[in-house]
Formats: sequence, C-alpha cells, structure tokens
Amino acid sequence: MSYREAYLWGKPYKKLNDEQKETRDKLIKAFRSYKTDMADIENKEILLNNGTLSEVEKKQLEISIEKDKLRLMYLDNLIKPLIKKDKELIYYKYIQGLTHSQIVQYSSYYNKLSSIQARASRIIGILTLRIDPLIFKENYNE
Repeated sequence: MSYREAYLWGKPYKKLNDEQKETRDKLIKAFRSYKTDMADIENKEILLNNGTLSEVEKKQLEISIEKDKLRLMYLDNLIKPLIKKDKELIYYKYIQGLTHSQIVQYSSYYNKLSSIQARASRIIGILTLRIDPLIFKENYNE
C-alpha cells in the first residue's frame, strides 16, 4: 500500500484487527520511549568510551547501540513522509507526552481539542498499516 493510499484509507483504531492493534500499541510504546532511547544511546556511548569494559562487554554494548540507533532511524523514516502538522502531532502527543490541551497551546496547526484525538487516531492507524511488525520482533523492551 502506498503512502497516499494509506493516508486516504487510514483506518481508525477501532477498525484495526487484533494483530494490527497489537502492532499499533507497540508503535505507540516505541514513540513514547523515543527520548529515553536517545538518552540510553548517549549513556551507552559514554560507557563504551570509558575504557573499563572487557572486549566481550564492549561488543555487546556496540550491538545494543546499533540496534537502538536502527530502531530510532526506522521510526524517523516512518514519520518522514507525513505532512508537517502530522509530524508535529506525533512529536507532541507521543514523543513529548503532552495532553491535548497542551498541544493546543504549543501547536502552530491545532487550535481545537476535538480535532486532535481524531487526527492522532487516524495518523497512528496509517502508520500501523505502513509499519513492518518485524521491527518489534526481538522482544522490544517488554
């Protein structure tokens, strides 16, 4: 399904099947842990450059850093084709964790509370249809 088709035919949450709902929940969890993952990568790189680790520990840490970077890059690439107002909504709602009234205060696009929940549900539905569920295959921080 192309991005345009997914955008035009994006399903709201209640119309997704059970497998898609599970993928959607994992996607939201991934967005919500985005900032934490960025900080973890920085901390792991500091630990790696500290020089107190054995070779085996260094290798495991390098693999862990690479996996985290790839997952974040995948999420970045997933939202890249979205229009600016949708990117902003994903950032404020899921990554920053703002409430709907806070989004209205900070957003340059959204000025009504009623439009935010419907739009967020639609965007996540679209992204759920576009995501490769294998990104969550390796026991994603559960």
